[in-house]
Amino acid sequence: VFKKKRNIFVNHIFVKKMSSSNLRVSVVTGNSKSGSACVKELLTRYKSSIKLLKASFRSDSKADSLRKADYFDANLVQICSDVSADNKESLLNAFRDTDFALIVTPHDPTSGMSRDAELTCNMIHAAVESGVKHIVVVGSWTVKAPQHLPTLSSRFIPSETLLKELEVSKGLKWSVLRGGYFFDNISYAVKNNVVSIPAHYAVAAVCVEDIGKSAAAIFASDDTSKHHGKCYEMCGPAVLTGDDIANILSEKLDRKITHFAFSPGPEVLKNLPLYLQELITYFAIEKEKSCPFTNSVQQLTGQWTSFGEWVSNNKDLFP
Repeated sequence: VFKKKRNIFVNHIFVKKMSSSNLRVSVVTGNSKSGSACVKELLTRYKSSIKLLKASFRSDSKADSLRKADYFDANLVQICSDVSADNKESLLNAFRDTDFALIVTPHDPTSGMSRDAELTCNMIHAAVESGVKHIVVVGSWTVKAPQHLPTLSSRFIPSETLLKELEVSKGLKWSVLRGGYFFDNISYAVKNNVVSIPAHYAVAAVCVEDIGKSAAAIFASDDTSKHHGKCYEMCGPAVLTGDDIANILSEKLDRKITHFAFSPGPEVLKNLPLYLQELITYFAIEKEKSCPFTNSVQQLTGQWTSFGEWVSNNKDLFP
């Protein structure tokens, strides 16, 4: 039976709902996993607080899943289609008439990572120009290790820097949810009942949907100013090694999953993208210290998704 290496147990701290229905929130983009989770949480748990929820999508077809959701409310939701981080007018429309905004750092695998920071900054500038008072950005813990992870951290450092500059020049309020290593990433490492995880991997991976729920909790807080200037580390409830992950997968999938523990030697790394080379090497150097481990998710939302729970709800990812 799996035994957690480290865990944090705290009393659930539930965020109070606002007493009046005055929240005006923009979510860009609404079809990202964290963005869609934020939208769902706002329209379910915090619905009584919502006055306007603008959900943005790159194309109208990507909004279909939201329209078909049983929690969709056309009286509260305004869908913005054809929104592009390269198109200022589309961004201004996406943020117009809202006071709060969730901005998810973009990642388009077809175009690589080189412009992610620029596009995020475009969205931040447009939000401020449109009158948004408080921005929550989904970023990454990699900003804490730029010397080891220059490729990944370069996607997020410029946006955090810009938020601080706009705080001084425009009075902007901001928060950052620094995403960790995601449960979804682990699913990509499973093939033929073998999970390939670096030998020194020990990370409190997180459910992406918990990040979106954390953003919703900030917006619906009784005092959003207490979240200003905060960088929340988004982690799961336990630090997991490769063996831990294999054991949990075996239990939840009801079949034996073996852990293939590989070391970051030249032969292994040479065929991987640069960002993965840096990440795997970093895991080997820092081991359990590689990613932050906090209980911010539980403190913000009163909930905390474990890897086992996530696997049980996503068995289709492990054929």
